Amino acid sequence: MVRGRGREQGRTIRRLLLAPPQAEPGHLARLRLEDVHITGRLDLAEADAAGTLRLRTCRFERAPHFDGTSLGALELRDRELPGLSAVGVRVGWKWETTRCRLAGPSDLYGAGIGGPWT
Repeated sequence: MVRGRGREQGRTIRRLLLAPPQAEPGHLARLRLEDVHITGRLDLAEADAAGTLRLRTCRFERAPHFDGTSLGALELRDRELPGLSAVGVRVGWKWETTRCRLAGPSDLYGAGIGGPWT
């Protein structure tokens, strides 16, 4: 988990999600960011990751893009998003969006969630 008042570029997060460190035996890799300022664009378009992406109280310079992304689970929590593009996103288990507000356009056309969407 990355925690703190740091800054991370969107492309760095993409790289960590697509080439994560080895998970513990019997577990899927996951990426958890808390209170991080994400600079540039978080572009996960067409990314394929079986694990979980958790973004809690993260600040975004630009709207995140999840078009065509496949994730095990996605959690967006406690933040105003400048927008959200998730056309055709596939979330295998759970998509949780808690205490978030959209300040710009959102597009979830064709999104598929295999489990609960809360």
